[in-house]
Amino acid sequence: LLTGLLFTPVFESLYGLIFDNLLLCSLVLVLWLERRGRIQWSGWVFGAVATLKLYPALLLLWLPAMRCWRALLPAGVAAILLVVAGALVFGIDNSLFYYRDLLPLLLGEPSLDQPGNFSPGRFFLTALGDPANAMRGFWVFKHLLLLAVVAVLWRTRTASTAGPRTPALRLSALTCLLLLYLPNYWGNYQLVLLLPVLTLLANAHARERGWVIQGLAAMLCWGLMLFANDHNGFYVPWGLGSSPALVQAMTAWRPLCPLLLLLVILAVLAWPATTGRRS
Repeated sequence: LLTGLLFTPVFESLYGLIFDNLLLCSLVLVLWLERRGRIQWSGWVFGAVATLKLYPALLLLWLPAMRCWRALLPAGVAAILLVVAGALVFGIDNSLFYYRDLLPLLLGEPSLDQPGNFSPGRFFLTALGDPANAMRGFWVFKHLLLLAVVAVLWRTRTASTAGPRTPALRLSALTCLLLLYLPNYWGNYQLVLLLPVLTLLANAHARERGWVIQGLAAMLCWGLMLFANDHNGFYVPWGLGSSPALVQAMTAWRPLCPLLLLLVILAVLAWPATTGRRS
């Protein structure tokens, strides 16, 4: 609770009352269903959030990683039901306009060089200058990350390599990948990083393999997202607004949080599989 309250993305998301609050609650609900042995119900949750806003569809990879192929059908049914409900509520013409005209534009959205945009796409745009080269570089980067995540999830899919928090680690990896995959995302999107931060802290508390690295990575990212701020400057904890240089430095490093968390999580997931094979 303390970690959640002292966390800048929480305030950023509450400031706008936006989708990320629902997405974080959905991730928690999915893990709760898995712990209760009702993982097949998570398909309904994933299908719903992926229809309300398209980019969480990447999280559906968690179901094959958990060897729960049956949950993919409820995900599809939930998506269809919400699409039909949207057409009934807002009208068929408006729904057709969204899926036929607006959605292709959103899928082809370029990265924007704007303050507060934490996407790696903005880094490529700033570093390379040319938008076409930046888009190509970002495309290669995010798909290499996708292949790495899929490879680790596939390698650690068996029960013999799974620890007590493996489901949460797998979902955390996909959550970090989700942000790194977007051409543009803002500070409030990092609200979902509470899941990987708390999962790594739980592993560190239980002294799982590599617990020191896990704890340090979680605390570092938590600290960056605690003391940093978005470009609007409406919230800085503990009076740190009097030190704009510190806030600016923290904000500059804050976009690296999902990448650092992802690399640590992939190492933790692959570690038991590697040691198990050697033994």
